[in-house]
Amino acid sequence: MSQLLFIVVAIAIMALLLWGWVLSMGPFQANQEGWNILRPSPSLYMVLAGAAAFSLLLIYVRLFVGSARPDADEQMLFCLLTAAGFIFLACILAYQMFWKSVQWKGRALRTIPILGSPGQFNLDDLEWVGCRTKAGMFDLHFRTGNVVKVSVMMKGTRELLDSLGTVSVRYLR
Repeated sequence: MSQLLFIVVAIAIMALLLWGWVLSMGPFQANQEGWNILRPSPSLYMVLAGAAAFSLLLIYVRLFVGSARPDADEQMLFCLLTAAGFIFLACILAYQMFWKSVQWKGRALRTIPILGSPGQFNLDDLEWVGCRTKAGMFDLHFRTGNVVKVSVMMKGTRELLDSLGTVSVRYLR
């Protein structure tokens, strides 16, 4: 019975990730109020689904399959540690995918974080854009000293950067 419950939960998790992936496949478009919203791209959903599937597989092996070798306890410990590592990385990815909403309309930009207060910015006050190629991030630096971080993996990043117009770009480490 516990194996069946585990499989049902695993299928539900993968179905939710697949649903998010299918929803992210459509063309980039503004919402009903005219705000363009950065959304997770299909590739981010695929990485998250892969990490979740591998973690679930390792947990299934740990709980229901086991090992008959003499060092079975060590093997199952490392199986559990590997699953915990993938779960931790999947949680970090999910946090980065959904931790804040970046929206823009015309020359207005707003950020709505899950925790904290929302921010309102005028794109005319944009001083320069920092490009961190290794991290896959763009940093929008405003004259007020505020910085808005945008991942290149979010759907709509290209449209946001195109709407900035001519701006100084600095390559950061």
